[in-house]
Formats: sequence, C-alpha cells, structure tokens
Amino acid sequence: MVRADLLLFGYCTVSVRAEDKGAAADTLLKNGISASFNRNGDFIIPYRKREKVQKALGGKIKYSVSQPRGFFAFLIKNRHRYGAFLGIIAFAFLIFLSTDTVWDVRIEGAAEGSEDAVLEELSAAGLSVGKRWSKLDRSRVEINTLAASDSIAWININRRGSVAYVKVSDKKIYQEGEDVEGTANIVAARDCVIEEISVVRGYPMVKKGESVKAGDILISGVIPTELGGGFCYASGVVIGRYDDKIEVFSDNTVIEKIYSSREIKDVSVNIFGKTINIFKRYRQYGENCDIIEEKRDLRLYKRLPIAFSKTVVMSYEEKTQELSAEQIVARCTEALKEKMEVFLIDKEARRMTTQGEFLPDGYKMVCNMTVSSAVGKIQEFEVE
Repeated sequence: MVRADLLLFGYCTVSVRAEDKGAAADTLLKNGISASFNRNGDFIIPYRKREKVQKALGGKIKYSVSQPRGFFAFLIKNRHRYGAFLGIIAFAFLIFLSTDTVWDVRIEGAAEGSEDAVLEELSAAGLSVGKRWSKLDRSRVEINTLAASDSIAWININRRGSVAYVKVSDKKIYQEGEDVEGTANIVAARDCVIEEISVVRGYPMVKKGESVKAGDILISGVIPTELGGGFCYASGVVIGRYDDKIEVFSDNTVIEKIYSSREIKDVSVNIFGKTINIFKRYRQYGENCDIIEEKRDLRLYKRLPIAFSKTVVMSYEEKTQELSAEQIVARCTEALKEKMEVFLIDKEARRMTTQGEFLPDGYKMVCNMTVSSAVGKIQEFEVE
C-alpha cells in the first residue's frame, strides 16, 4: 500500500528485470537510496527522488519509470486547467469553513412542541445555523439564554462535529396560595348534582348528592358564629354532575376548489442562515388562488445547513357539489368528534347518546351527555 505522504506529494514506480534486482539494490544503497522491491522487480520512490534514482541506475541497469502519480501528479498534469484549480481551492475553502461553522442546532429535553421557541431564544443569544464556532462563546450564550427565557431553568451546549447539541431543562413554577383580601362566596354556575366538595377557605353549604340551582351558595364566605364567626374570601373546588349537549350541522352542498394552474412565484436558497433569491416573478394574482410555501432541506448522509424554498401560486375555480347522504353523515360525525374533544378538555363524560336527523337543507347531529366538572364561581360581596 502506498504511504499517505507519497499520495499527497507524488510518487513514481520504477521497474527492473527480476534478475537485476540484486544489482539494482546494491547500486541504490551505494548512492544512499533505500528501496523495497516486490517479487516483480518494482519499487516505489518519492517523485522528488526520481532524477537521483535515474542517475544512480544510469546505463548500468535496464529500468523504466512510470508517470507521476498522486495528488502532486494531478496538479502537474492539470497545471494549465485553471478551472480545476479554482474548484480545488473552493472545495478546500468549504472544507475549512464547514469545520468552523454550525451546521445544525438540535434540542434535547425541551417540552414537546417548544423546540422552535427554544431555537428562537438561542438565536437571540447568539447561537444559530451559520455561526462560526471560533467566534462562539458557548458559556455566554448559555447565560444570555437563561437570563432572557421564561421557560428554561438549565441549559448546556455541546459540540459534536459541526452540530450543536443543546440540552435544556424546563422551569417548574410553583405558585403558593396567597391571601386574598375582601369577601366572597362560591356559588353554582349552573344547575347540577354535587359529586365532590373540597374547601380551602370558607364554610361548606352543600353535601355530596344534593341538587343545587344556578346561583346557590356552595362555599360561604360567612363563617358561622359557633365556628368563631367572621368573613373571608371563600376558596375551594366543587364538582357537579349535569346534562349537556353538543350539536353540529352540515349543508347538503359543499364548495370545492378546482385547481386550474400551478405557477412558481419565487425560489430561494438558505445557506448557513443567509437567504439568496434565485428567482422571483413580479405580477399580480387574482383572488381565487392559494399561495403555498414549500421548503426542503438538503441531505446527504445527514441534514446539511442548506435549504431550498419555493413559493407556488395555485389558481382555482369554485364549484358547488351535491353531497350524498353518506358523505353528509360522515362530515357531521367528524365535526362532532372535533367539537367533543374541545368540549371535554375540562370535563369528564359519564354517559352520552348520539342521534341525527335529515333536514330540508342538510343534516343535524346531536350528542346528549351527562358530564361532571367544576361548577363553582366566585361571587364577591361587601360587608357593612
């Protein structure tokens, strides 16, 4: 195998006849040249020693010398190809630049969905794709990020190759109960049956299983005389059970978009955080068009700090389409499901029944349910 230094600075292969190997070795040693022959009578020499070997062997031994090989030989062979040299210089510059440039920033430990916010805070503190490692003070970035962030309690920035790995820990905010001045009752926000009552301050006025009307006092801010008397700002949680319903409606028709053309409005490339516009079309578009932005990261064996962006304008015409009974029911079912997910965020469903009915202009679907949730609300009062 050829040594790395010979590949870089160039080498030649010298060939002699097998029967002349001994004589060639003696001649080279007398001239201070060491050589390692293979069984065919070939040996490798640095390109810079080519003339010295040729002079030593002279006319005494028959030999042949190959063309120069290696990177140095490539330079000699292409010394008049200036484009190739520019390409080599540009490639070497990119290699150097890539080793000193942040190619990617990856977040570990942040709450799901908060990565983008952390990236923005890091960018404001001085760390983003395209920054130079040699000019980046990681400790300063950590301090500035902690000082400016309301959600990060701890941060550590590590470098692996050209990628910044950022580990964070979210703040856990504990709010202790504060004494509230004034007086207030907790009253029922709606008709319900009490399932649970937990009192922090005040006097409970209802028990589990009792039925109450909207406005009834659940936790009183007036303390009975037998318990010491006085007034307070009532506090606590009351869970009640009650009936409720969700209703959705779908028309018999739907307006669909029929796309007629697709036109590229602009194209740009983002390299190390710098955006370069490649193409842009200046013209006015009508109202009936959708503008879609498409972004694609460049990847080889991993994501590179190069992204291509494209804005596409899609023109359309609106067409009214009649829906079948099955399609109407499916639309209502999906709409009811989405509405129910929002409705039950702070409630617990105990029972539910769903029914639907076709109307002259569409279809209505109703879900009747029994739910339990917090039913208390604050009602302040003044003491004279």
